Amino acid sequence: MSSKSLYPPLKLIRSMELNYPKGFEIYEERLSHKAEDELPFDIASAVSLHFFPDSKYQEAAEVCALLLTVVGEWRKSKQVYSFSKELTDMICDSEEALLDSNIFEYLPYPCFYLEVKDVADIHGVFVKYISDAANHHIIFVVICNDGTFCYNIFDLEGSSTFYTMTKKYADEFEEAKYRDGLRKCILFAFQASVYLCAKNCDVAENPNQQKVYKPSKSIKDKFSEIRKWDVGYRIAKEVKMTSTTPPISAGKSQSGHNRPREHWRKAHWHTYWVGPRGQQRKELRFIAPIHVNDIGDQLPIVNHKNSEK
Repeated sequence: MSSKSLYPPLKLIRSMELNYPKGFEIYEERLSHKAEDELPFDIASAVSLHFFPDSKYQEAAEVCALLLTVVGEWRKSKQVYSFSKELTDMICDSEEALLDSNIFEYLPYPCFYLEVKDVADIHGVFVKYISDAANHHIIFVVICNDGTFCYNIFDLEGSSTFYTMTKKYADEFEEAKYRDGLRKCILFAFQASVYLCAKNCDVAENPNQQKVYKPSKSIKDKFSEIRKWDVGYRIAKEVKMTSTTPPISAGKSQSGHNRPREHWRKAHWHTYWVGPRGQQRKELRFIAPIHVNDIGDQLPIVNHKNSEK
């Protein structure tokens, strides 16, 4: 790919290689010898001082550390998720729910990239979940089409909703013209991340990218190393089919009551008790939109367990 058409996450990597020469190599070397209780961000913070030793550049050092932690993790697997517009609308319109950090234990990868549709100037979001004995955080790094970025680290502890946290973040953003776009983008990133944890997650490998996908034994940061997944495209087909199919007559059940017409029941979040008796815990789960009165096949079941934190 030419530099003009370089995929935005890869463009960010090129920029980091210019601004932090051999930063990835230094970070990976120190990471390979880290102590058991040492966190990747702490190592990245130490590496950032190599580029910004003066305390007056503390903010720049913090940005460097965050990018090394997030992008440094992503470039190992280069997983990208592209949600259909129909599913995007469904999850962003789903009912409000309290956050439960346990759900993010089921993310498919320690770090991945979400492509964002229909938000001006924004291409996508890196998602990185960090968990230790005391803290649960999720990091979003928003990538704009022009190569610029912004980020935030959300503390997942306490009683708060995606909507509350998203609004607070967007309202605090200095440039007002970006607030609406950021609010929509971050809300989508929250909802999409939780959706990827659901057992009935509708995910299939992108057929076009599958043809060029060629992972390397050593990281070369090429477009062919990217693995892309389509999310919610089966749902999209069903939605389009439903919208173009004449409504089915409600009819009557055997008891004589009217049956409801075929329709989509709104997506929502639900809390389940899981685990053996006496050791049960609450987990937040996503309930996919249900096609009421549809006799078609159910969506494929995909269950993820993230073994890396």
